[in-house]
Amino acid sequence: AEIVRHYAENGVKPDLVYGWELPPEQRKPFAYPMEQIMLKLGMKPQDCVMVDDLKLGGDMAKLCGVDFVTAGWSHEFDEITNYMKENFDIYFKTVEELRNYLIIEE
Repeated sequence: AEIVRHYAENGVKPDLVYGWELPPEQRKPFAYPMEQIMLKLGMKPQDCVMVDDLKLGGDMAKLCGVDFVTAGWSHEFDEITNYMKENFDIYFKTVEELRNYLIIEE
């Protein structure tokens, strides 16, 4: 409910939400949310990219064989920023950097 409210405040309505109201084994860092999303949307790991600002998202992506991108624009603490840069391959400081990464030129 909190996730849906937050997105709604920013004009976005997510199709699927797997939040903290689920049992622990059905939320990050466990594979269940990503597996369910891929199943419901008919996608394979190579079709996906996980964007998150914390380690839990990166851990879930790794379990599922999905590429992970760090959303660094929400970080205000050097400890988190440094950890994410050191432990995950792709770190973006701005939404614009992420957008440019995701756009596929034909």
